[in-house]
Amino acid sequence: MIDQLKQIGFERIVIVDDADENICAARELEKRLQGIQFEFYQRGDLLVAQIPDRYQELDLILTDRQMETNDAGLEVVEEAWKYHVPAFVCSGGYQHRNQPRLRIAPPVKGFILADGMIKDNPETWYQILEGIVNDATGENGSFLQSVLRAKKAGAIVPDYVAAEMSRSVVQGYLDMP
Repeated sequence: MIDQLKQIGFERIVIVDDADENICAARELEKRLQGIQFEFYQRGDLLVAQIPDRYQELDLILTDRQMETNDAGLEVVEEAWKYHVPAFVCSGGYQHRNQPRLRIAPPVKGFILADGMIKDNPETWYQILEGIVNDATGENGSFLQSVLRAKKAGAIVPDYVAAEMSRSVVQGYLDMP
């Protein structure tokens, strides 16, 4: 998967989660995906403050939803999309059929949300990345593919379009069952 991540342009991945056990599990990606740079934050507001100055260095952001505030992760996603940085809310702790369930928004095509997937398991983080890679390289086209093509072509997206994209991501998350 390392070559696929690099081919897509995801060479620097930021993971934001306030739970020590989730960050510890996510750090296993560094060992498994050598050659990809990872940054870890436990507060969304710290990353939000840096995005305007660092957006060109950030290739992909995966964030929890509830951290220092209930919507801290949604604020990370909203700020990232303003600067055309692909960002996903990866939030756990939801119950489905009495099993913990992970939510991802915007939806990743082909990613199966399995009951029992929790973020303190390193394999869950790998599967999230694998789902995003498959979505970005799949044949069916996706929102993510469109954004990546535009970014690669150097397209300039008007601020109001980027703001609407971030709002739709956030609203899509809030509307998830």
